[in-house]
Amino acid sequence: MTASRVLIIEGDGAASQLAAKWLSEADYVVSHAADAKEAWAVLSASGEHDVVLADLSTIEPGAKGGSAALLQQIKSSFPDTPVIVCAAEATGAAMDSVRHGAYDDLAKPLQRDPLLLTVARAVEYRRLKQENRAYQSKMEFVAVARSEQLVQAMTDLERSYELTIEIAADLQGLKDSSSIIHARYVTAFTIALARAMRLDGEKIRSVARAAILHDIGMIAVPDAIIHKPGPLNPEETRILREHCFRGYQILKKIPYLAEPAELVYAHEERYDGTGFPRGLKGEAIPLGARIFSVAHAFDAIVTDRPYRRAKSLLEARVEIAQLAGKQFDPEVVRVFLDMPDKIWADLRSEIDRQSQYVT
Repeated sequence: MTASRVLIIEGDGAASQLAAKWLSEADYVVSHAADAKEAWAVLSASGEHDVVLADLSTIEPGAKGGSAALLQQIKSSFPDTPVIVCAAEATGAAMDSVRHGAYDDLAKPLQRDPLLLTVARAVEYRRLKQENRAYQSKMEFVAVARSEQLVQAMTDLERSYELTIEIAADLQGLKDSSSIIHARYVTAFTIALARAMRLDGEKIRSVARAAILHDIGMIAVPDAIIHKPGPLNPEETRILREHCFRGYQILKKIPYLAEPAELVYAHEERYDGTGFPRGLKGEAIPLGARIFSVAHAFDAIVTDRPYRRAKSLLEARVEIAQLAGKQFDPEVVRVFLDMPDKIWADLRSEIDRQSQYVT
């Protein structure tokens, strides 16, 4: 297997050498640049790299737009290359870089283990993006290659759509591995509740796609916020809450995910209008999002959390019933309460069994 290539843009020679040493020991091939101008010379001479590791103070220092200009150039010329920005502290500029397209940010001085973990995730992120594009290109070619194979080609194309969803769900897990099993639980619960609500088959598929991808927007949230052990400050909370809109932006570009994109956008709204990001109220919230909201909360209540033990099914029912008309649609809650406990226990057991083979 060809070693992954990392370009380090860093004006501090000692810091650059130390990062290069750690990366080389982990079998990465490392290139160096002191600033943005030199970085473009390296990229022009040696081609695309798997990851760019850029110090925030050395990329376009003082230039209008700051790091955003370099990030936009890289995204334009090398759209699959993730950029990790490094800053002395979690500044607004570092967070802005992530919002402008950086894959993630790291605090300086760099530490070996967080650096290697973030770079490894970025390499995998790039691989998955390229694999997804390859699936789409292959299926598009097959669809037009021979008209007599059109039916089979469309079947294959539909399968590629589902692979796209699986890949996107896996991308969520690169930020937080626990989110993969969480998404599977919530999806199973959402499908069961949607069936009990008597939604038709296509609506159920749409809700299921939204459920498995509900946190796809977390890709744009820095790890430092996702894994922060204490409470978030107001700026961090604002950035975290952007994940609904970020997820919507990602999914709306894919025609067959247009409806799930709307549900992802609305999945943190509350029935009484106190949710986010738009403060939607009552039936202004899409029905799929109202169903998902109950399933999502149910999973959160019956799952162990770092700050509390999981509660029982009975306790979950009581808590959700108390929030009917506030956080949840009363009709969805009524249907949920009519469903037997065995459904939820059986679904969790089946997801756990399947996860032994796919995680």
